[in-house]
Amino acid sequence: MCWIKEIEIKDGDLKIEHGYGIEEMFADRLKSVLELPTTVQQVFWRSFSKGFGQKLSLRPQDAKAFRTYLFLTITWPQVQKCSSIRELYGRLFRTIAAEPCPDGVDPVDFEERQFKWFEKLCHRNLGLSLRPKGRPKREK
Repeated sequence: MCWIKEIEIKDGDLKIEHGYGIEEMFADRLKSVLELPTTVQQVFWRSFSKGFGQKLSLRPQDAKAFRTYLFLTITWPQVQKCSSIRELYGRLFRTIAAEPCPDGVDPVDFEERQFKWFEKLCHRNLGLSLRPKGRPKREK
């Protein structure tokens, strides 16, 4: 699975460096921890080991929602430039891997269900509205 290692907004465009596999993601993060002062590392390692004692039970849809929330949070300045949820959806899944269409499912129906899920996530769960407030300006 493709992971996002680093995100940067440069010249108004989103530059994303990808990594592969959870092992590579952990290795990259742990490398940066080892460069921290010893006192900061002590706090990190205690929390890190304590975290392994917790039960993690993310459902696939929870993981997908979390990945989407994270993307929206990190790229918020770019998100605000989108004029619709449809445009944001297109930008999101050009950047992070989209869920593949299962065998035996119509690709158009599957894509529409994915968009409806994303739209619901944005509107109901986040209260996200990309339209400007008020009535649209009349064209002359």
